[in-house]
Amino acid sequence: MSNSTDPISVLVAEDDPDDRVLADEILQQINFVDDVRFVADGQELLDYLRRDGRYHGAADWRRPNLVLLDLYMPQMDGLEALEEMQRDPDLASIPVVVLTGSESGSDIDQAHALGARGYMVKPLTFQRVVVTLESQQHEE
Repeated sequence: MSNSTDPISVLVAEDDPDDRVLADEILQQINFVDDVRFVADGQELLDYLRRDGRYHGAADWRRPNLVLLDLYMPQMDGLEALEEMQRDPDLASIPVVVLTGSESGSDIDQAHALGARGYMVKPLTFQRVVVTLESQQHEE
């Protein structure tokens, strides 16, 4: 995220419909977030980022400035997806913040070891999301 005044695109990898609604409501209220998209699991996240599968040739595709990543999802969990992102030079530069219900120290440590820039435990609050996104903007 290059400049604190630049609008950003956020890709949320979340399988729970209620958590998607809450995340969308919060992100829509943040002035510098201009695009929010959702995928349902780690494999769909990687397909989106690599423009594979149903995202191949998608006219409205946009590279996200930030990925919010749930850890526990079907098909491929968040940690597996994060590890795969870090192995791919084209994806490793995309900041990832873990967004999960897990307060496990081992999950937190593993997420940071795999390159996550932040870790937020659900339930979300508007203030926590704003602070996290603002800190990510200033890191770039």
